[in-house]
Amino acid sequence: MAQTVYANVVNVKLSGQEMILEFGAIFPEAPPVPGAPIKFDPEVRIVWTLAGLKPLTEALQNALKALEHAQSSIPQPNAGQAASK
Repeated sequence: MAQTVYANVVNVKLSGQEMILEFGAIFPEAPPVPGAPIKFDPEVRIVWTLAGLKPLTEALQNALKALEHAQSSIPQPNAGQAASK
């Protein structure tokens, strides 16, 4: 059975032949500082081959289009909810 983990922040890293996605959850007591890096301990790390990057991107774009069609708009994250390295 698959494990379910709540995440509201992600780091994206690239290495030679892989993309590394580190997912975690943060619940700040104060609003984040715009532009400041978000520090969190990843709960889940996924190593994805670069060959699979395009199909993953297409699947996410299709899912987003379907959600936008069904809900007419998707809320934008607060500043600092997604991190990228």
